[in-house]
Amino acid sequence: MVPELNEEDPELGSCIYFHETSCPKDMSDVSLNPRQACSVESALRAHPNTDVYLLISSPIFVPLSETKNRLVQELLTFPNFKLRHINFSRYLSKTPLEKIHLTGALNGSKWPVSHSSDVLRYATLYKFGGIYLDLDVIVLKPLIKLRNFAGAESNTSVGSGILGFAYDNIGREFAKECANELASTYDGKIWGFNGPGVITRVLGRKCQTTNVSQMVGRYCRGFHVYPTSYFAAFSYNEPEFFFHEGNTKKAREILNKSYAIHYWNKLSSKFVLNKTADIPFLKYAQNYCPRVYEVADGNF
Repeated sequence: MVPELNEEDPELGSCIYFHETSCPKDMSDVSLNPRQACSVESALRAHPNTDVYLLISSPIFVPLSETKNRLVQELLTFPNFKLRHINFSRYLSKTPLEKIHLTGALNGSKWPVSHSSDVLRYATLYKFGGIYLDLDVIVLKPLIKLRNFAGAESNTSVGSGILGFAYDNIGREFAKECANELASTYDGKIWGFNGPGVITRVLGRKCQTTNVSQMVGRYCRGFHVYPTSYFAAFSYNEPEFFFHEGNTKKAREILNKSYAIHYWNKLSSKFVLNKTADIPFLKYAQNYCPRVYEVADGNF
């Protein structure tokens, strides 16, 4: 089996975390698609001296040494890659978010996979600090030197797909407040209420404004909100730009100042890409996750 996370292993405030919360029908091997694996490889390459954890919620009944998933085999060649299973009940135990699980609130969610990810990302930052990344993010530059940060994704919302909480007084304060905010306001009927909604509401109180554009560039109680150019250069409303032929040159101009690309898998997963096409996403995948790109069969 994939080993369960030993919570004494992660160095507090110094690791990067991904969560995979889907429940595949076949749990005999690790389920990870090329785009998800690309996200992980990009983080590993940008942070060679930082442990990068992929935490999976479903139990997998195969030793890592026997996985047949070629994408996972490639990731396992990186010495700083840690693939671990987490037991939902044990992981949330003694955190403010435990009651969401115990009351069965996630079972009634309209989007249980997404909302489970929301709960787990804030639980992870509450427990360990560090950096959380969604599995639809390509890392372009090292993030580890950024402390206590998030990025705007619009004038009304701060993103939760890339979050950094240092294990210091400021980071602990924000991690606890986000966990408590989610525990007290969880709503399974609204898509973004429990992810970006949480950090946006917390920062609204800290910055004393609900206008996200007024948060950008400021330190609100020591927490920094970066502009959309850092992590969300492509709007949630226009994911197709990054997946269409002929846009590579323009994409490079747009991403000139970016630390990462959030490509909004909920909307962009419909674009099935042939690896021979001249498409911005594929060009960035070739550069930032070359091993995964090489072994991915057929479409990407």
